[in-house]
Amino acid sequence: MKTGGAGDKHINNNLKIVLSFANFSNQNFSFEYIKRQEVIQFLDSKIKPIEQDPDRKWIRTWNVYLNHLKYFFR
Repeated sequence: MKTGGAGDKHINNNLKIVLSFANFSNQNFSFEYIKRQEVIQFLDSKIKPIEQDPDRKWIRTWNVYLNHLKYFFR
């Protein structure tokens, strides 16, 4: 990532999201065998009910996590 010109904060945020995904998944976990459904389950865990989030800010979080995970798996 550093050779691509990414800033320290971007790298730090990306690692936090990848670690969060790894913690969400089971303990015997390999990034080589990730299925699409596992990523969607992780992202859907970020959805909040309308009572908790009336402004629907979870959508922004969902999209940020999706973009960071796509960047990681490329």
